[in-house]
Amino acid sequence: MFFPERIKSIKLTDRVLEVGPGGAPFHRSDVLLEKIFDQDDAKEQRGHADALVTDKEIVFYEGSMFPFEDNEFDYVICSHVLEHIPSEEMEWFVSELVRVAKKGYIEFPTIHYEYLYNFNVHVTLLNYIDGVLHYMSKGLSELESFYEVQKFFYKTLENGYDEIIRNNKKCFFQGFEWHERFEIKAVKDISDLIHNNVEPSKKTKVNQAGTLGRLIGELKKVKQKFNINYLIRYKTYQEQFNIFKATHGQRFKVLSKDKRPCLNDKDATTSFDKHYTYHTAWAARKLSDVMPAEHIDISSLTYFSTLVSAFIPIKFYDYRPANIELDNLKCEHADILSLPFKDSTIESLSCMHVVEHIGLGRYGDPLDVEGDLKAIAELKRVVASKGNLLFVVPVGQAKIMFNAHRVYSYNQIMSYFQGFELKEFTLIPDQSSEGLIANATKEQSDVQNYGCGCFWFQKG
Repeated sequence: MFFPERIKSIKLTDRVLEVGPGGAPFHRSDVLLEKIFDQDDAKEQRGHADALVTDKEIVFYEGSMFPFEDNEFDYVICSHVLEHIPSEEMEWFVSELVRVAKKGYIEFPTIHYEYLYNFNVHVTLLNYIDGVLHYMSKGLSELESFYEVQKFFYKTLENGYDEIIRNNKKCFFQGFEWHERFEIKAVKDISDLIHNNVEPSKKTKVNQAGTLGRLIGELKKVKQKFNINYLIRYKTYQEQFNIFKATHGQRFKVLSKDKRPCLNDKDATTSFDKHYTYHTAWAARKLSDVMPAEHIDISSLTYFSTLVSAFIPIKFYDYRPANIELDNLKCEHADILSLPFKDSTIESLSCMHVVEHIGLGRYGDPLDVEGDLKAIAELKRVVASKGNLLFVVPVGQAKIMFNAHRVYSYNQIMSYFQGFELKEFTLIPDQSSEGLIANATKEQSDVQNYGCGCFWFQKG
């Protein structure tokens, strides 16, 4: 939420509902309403953030009518949700907001933000002007034609270049309070979605040598390459579209409004996330070697549990359990700071790429400088004597990249697991050309910036 100060009508005694809070609900919200997705779809909807950790009441629904009575709440917050709602469902969704409360707050990205970053889970473009909320399906725009520019800006956002957004948030986002109801209108022309408040802030103007200046410099570097390569690829795409449309037959309608240009997939190799591809592959191989009668996983990537359950019974625990139904796999609730197991009872346990986040507040969890140590203490407590623990965290030069994650030195991890024997340490290094380094050394680990350390511990 970028404009919390615009929420002015919540009284002290008001009961507040927040729809789609993501990882950071508004502090005044009493009840949180979340749509049910499978775990991976939910993560994509949240921008690949982990699941929400909160003490607030969470209600899940399947995308139909909100499971509440008319006017059950005094106020409803709907921040950065409408852009995820298909345009054909917009009137129904808004009617549910005004049904459950008489006043509320809505916030969403403007078309200017979408033309820069174009998140694929955003399917509707919006603009609020003169008391009317205008909306249009993203598919009716030519937004996909700007994919190369969007890919560049999306990468800058991933790398922390967000000052242009923070200093110009009135250009990139809208937020408004409503009372009783408000008018909505479907449009078919982007001219109805142009947000007029586009004057950059003074801070941005004087900071050209800072983040914005660096962005401009990077754009200049890629300008020539973009102009040539992108135009060639898009020209080829358009030629292929015209040929396909003329020869496709009658099985499908081939319409311009449904175009989604994918212009950067003709690569010699397939790209992948090194950390999440390799560490889950490493852990699966360790379990294949040990073949425990049952394995317990705490909040790791769901792909790991779903695949390994093909040959080992798995119980997957998360603060918000995944709604996955497979034989040999059970998904249940657990808080990593208070695991529901007796001391020294788990023979085979994993917790991978999880602990580094605990206590940083990123996902709505309370700030706790020792949150990760408390989680580690719980993992150590429940592992049985001679039991195995597969533990994965970022490694390298120790630092906190607040509020994303921690990076640990090799010695830190070893000191946290006193009383455990290190059976194996495998490193996934920064260098993209290298894969897994088995039996890696402390020295190899500590020179990393954001390596991935895979530790196989056995309790003494």
